[in-house]
Amino acid sequence: MTHDRRWTLLVVCLATGVLLLNVSAPSVALPAVGQALGAELSVMQWVVSGYSLALAATLLTAGTLADLMGRRRMFLGGLAAFAAASVLCADAPSPLVLIAGRAVQGLAGAVLLSSSLALLAQDFTGPARAGALGVWGATVAAAFAVGPLEGGLLTESFGWRAIFALDAAVALACLPVAARHLRESQYPDAERVDWPGTA
Repeated sequence: MTHDRRWTLLVVCLATGVLLLNVSAPSVALPAVGQALGAELSVMQWVVSGYSLALAATLLTAGTLADLMGRRRMFLGGLAAFAAASVLCADAPSPLVLIAGRAVQGLAGAVLLSSSLALLAQDFTGPARAGALGVWGATVAAAFAVGPLEGGLLTESFGWRAIFALDAAVALACLPVAARHLRESQYPDAERVDWPGTA
């Protein structure tokens, strides 16, 4: 495995891991979030649902855009947006701002997730590709399993805002590595985006 390939695998797995941690990590912090922001649990559930809905609803659209506009470009944009949204969540003064930040996190997560496999597939071939996809798959499984534990530990130790501060730190750390080592690729013959269908 070449030097650039190692960095590609690392940054793609880190980004995928942090976005999938966010599916479950904030759920254990909802009581603390509701108490801090003065919101009922029914409102706070949108902190989780807003993220998951935005991620799931736009995943295919994000993949098409990555094919058309470039996987590296979209991945970098997704990292920057995820970092910015995470900062917004960490500093949210109200439930509405937090839910909006989570929705933006979900949109950015869709971009990252849809680009990640394409970035690995273009850099790895044969047995190396199988190994890279195995590492990526293990990252996905670990993120889902560790998410609630991470959310609970951070909330207990540093407060619920630490969950989103860590998100921002990881995304910002990945940005320069991704900008330096990821290669651009496109699929210009991809189908155009079905915006009505997405809506």
